[in-house]
Amino acid sequence: MSAVHTRTIAADVALLYFRSRNILNAIDKSYWDGGLFFSILPTDLPEWRAEKLEEGGIFLSTPIGRTGKHSIAQVQSTFFNLIDLLFIIRSRCGGFLMYLRDPFAHNDQKYEIFEFDEETSRDQAARIVDDVRESWSFEIWCVNKIYRNDKIDLESPSPDFVCTTAYDGESFLCWISDKFLSCSRILEYTSEVTPP
Repeated sequence: MSAVHTRTIAADVALLYFRSRNILNAIDKSYWDGGLFFSILPTDLPEWRAEKLEEGGIFLSTPIGRTGKHSIAQVQSTFFNLIDLLFIIRSRCGGFLMYLRDPFAHNDQKYEIFEFDEETSRDQAARIVDDVRESWSFEIWCVNKIYRNDKIDLESPSPDFVCTTAYDGESFLCWISDKFLSCSRILEYTSEVTPP
């Protein structure tokens, strides 16, 4: 298992990646100045490599078999570490509304909305997030629970936390507002790659 931690990512690099993924493009660039971009990365990953958000291979892979000429390797992911971070955020704000973009939705509803509160279990949160997780299109954003669904402008929201996949699906690029930065456990997070 690999040790991982949260590591800040330069805003210009992160915003370029968000824009390339069409992540909340309606939000003015200055809004992002009110927070911090970070990723969940191996502790031994070189700094220069952390900014290559499009490329996988952040974890050493171990071949587990072969098919013809090709080796098959199990790729680690920080998915369950992300779930852990969502629970840290919940402990700070008591709960939030989580908007998940479903890449396969064939109706007008672009987002699924989930209330993440004290009753939410780790398994339930993991199942809901995993249902819409795709390495090429996954997006979630969270709004403090004090807001109501009918007050949130889905075209130009004011999220407190935003996340999308990066590193070819092996980890995530996140942004957290200054409101939650006082929760130092987010930026001091260190763990093993959390197993399912």
